[in-house]
Amino acid sequence: MAQGASGRDLIFITRDKRIRRDKNERDHLMRSAVRAVFLTSTKNMDKSQMAALIERHWDDIVLEVGTQSGPSLWSLTRRDGLKPIR
Repeated sequence: MAQGASGRDLIFITRDKRIRRDKNERDHLMRSAVRAVFLTSTKNMDKSQMAALIERHWDDIVLEVGTQSGPSLWSLTRRDGLKPIR
């Protein structure tokens, strides 16, 4: 399992609506063995809405993403919740 500089397990959380279509970016992330969650909602969210979405699904993120070794790419949306990116 890839670990951060402090020896802790890390999950990268970012906003990237195009990750599902950008094969080169996905391939690079998979080679890097990261565990990442992408906020991919179709509508623009402000920072408080993004924080609320992450908070609402935090337990799922910890259980699903946090227990896997990398590489692991996930999508998080308001409608579908947390889903693996294949």
